[in-house]
Amino acid sequence: MIWIVYEVETGFILSTSDVEPTVNSGEDTTEVDWLYIPEQPIEFWKFDGSNPIPCTEEEILYRTSIYEIDKDSAISHLDHLYVNYKTGLKDGIGYTPVFIKHEEGINAGLIDKTEYYRGYVDENNKGTLILSVKEEYVIDDSEPTLPNSAKPAISRLKTWVHVKNGETILDEINIKSKPKLYNTREKRHREGERRRSNIMEQYIDHIGLAGILSGAFSGEQDAFNKLTAIQTLHSASFNSWKNSGRDPLYTDLENDTTTTWFDTIVPDNGTTQAMIPWIIGMTLRDYTIDKLKGNIK
Repeated sequence: MIWIVYEVETGFILSTSDVEPTVNSGEDTTEVDWLYIPEQPIEFWKFDGSNPIPCTEEEILYRTSIYEIDKDSAISHLDHLYVNYKTGLKDGIGYTPVFIKHEEGINAGLIDKTEYYRGYVDENNKGTLILSVKEEYVIDDSEPTLPNSAKPAISRLKTWVHVKNGETILDEINIKSKPKLYNTREKRHREGERRRSNIMEQYIDHIGLAGILSGAFSGEQDAFNKLTAIQTLHSASFNSWKNSGRDPLYTDLENDTTTTWFDTIVPDNGTTQAMIPWIIGMTLRDYTIDKLKGNIK
């Protein structure tokens, strides 16, 4: 039997031994040979500030999640919450991230949450949810007339939470938070460009479908060609928008007389009600401008 004792508050390993702990285990941290862990029985104990005590079954479950972590990464961090789940897993082990992004409002284009799945196949067969990483932003709204997509982020709080049976576990052992300040122009600029790139991806998906359902596009290839053409036609304005989120793009799109499909109205029928209800009754021009401002899904 291998006995592992860790300190509850930080999750750090305090000691490992083949002898059952019976006294205060506050000795110096010991590096663990993580290679032998999956091959031998383990008893997990925790240090409660005075004496080591056995872990509950649920606490053991979270400790054993380290089996999928690379040896060097585990020794460096000594706790599963502080491991990089993109680079710190064993060879052959990988979690698939699914990004959930805000589609409208002051947070348009910003990531709301990233979910990591084991055994992900596709959107309909995601596998087992392992980790949920939530991002909460504070946005500078001191200029309320600015488009949402142009408003800079001031700060972000990122929270890592492990998941069991589809339910998030919020407790001091299984949650980690890390703040980030966008306290330089360069940081705010980079985050702004990322959010507008996300808005553009959302726009292309939605406008492509809306155009096909309204008859403006004959199919996916026609949608691709026409959306490429409008970005080429207004390339300077699109580049300026990605950089700042401001005009002249909105004015150029409003005054565009070349893009004939722009004035197609999205019809109200069973298909549009099921797939794109927020665009029904709008022209593709109005939807384009509203979406790029971050005002609409």
